[in-house]
Amino acid sequence: MHIIMQAALVILAAAGVFFVIRAVYGAMLTPVGHDGQGGLIAVIRLWGSCPELEQTVAGLTWLQRTGVLSAQILLVDCGMDEESHEMAALLAKKHETLTICSLSELNSLLAEVV
Repeated sequence: MHIIMQAALVILAAAGVFFVIRAVYGAMLTPVGHDGQGGLIAVIRLWGSCPELEQTVAGLTWLQRTGVLSAQILLVDCGMDEESHEMAALLAKKHETLTICSLSELNSLLAEVV
């Protein structure tokens, strides 16, 4: 019984060390002094059919929720098909840091953010 308790304690200690290292690593990746507005802008160019759009946005928003990424996400329509454009519009409604724009609007949006 004593050996089982020691093994459980070793496993819990190893898990604790793992989570501390992961937290420190995440803190190192977080931009220094970000104010919540985010100095980074993720620009994603989209054209044709975009089956990876939802997964890409899910990955970026997960990074935002965990505090690793503080950025505005711009989806640039470079000729998306109808289905992809509808998906982008739904994602933009769901995520406030996500904006859809055309290629011609990109310069003015970047000027507003900067």
